[in-house]
Amino acid sequence: MLKTELRAVRARSYARTSVFLRSAIETADHNVDGIVRNLSADGACLSLSDTSLCPGAAIRLTLRHIGRINGKIIWAKAGRFGVSFERKIDPAAVMCL
Repeated sequence: MLKTELRAVRARSYARTSVFLRSAIETADHNVDGIVRNLSADGACLSLSDTSLCPGAAIRLTLRHIGRINGKIIWAKAGRFGVSFERKIDPAAVMCL
């Protein structure tokens, strides 16, 4: 585990829920489709085909039943990205049908 990932794990305040949700991600330069792998009130782990994104990059994630949420990439490794949200969300709302 990378040091940045380890710090992110230690800093987690909210439990993460494993999910597999398609999502649209917007960056400053382009849009990309991704998969939300896990989700909490203050962040998520994403799988993206675009591996050019780096920690510190601002993104906007669209989640069903939540809408758009701004965030920042805090770690990146092999197509997976940890994201910290600018505001808290209710992860249970995303799972509602």
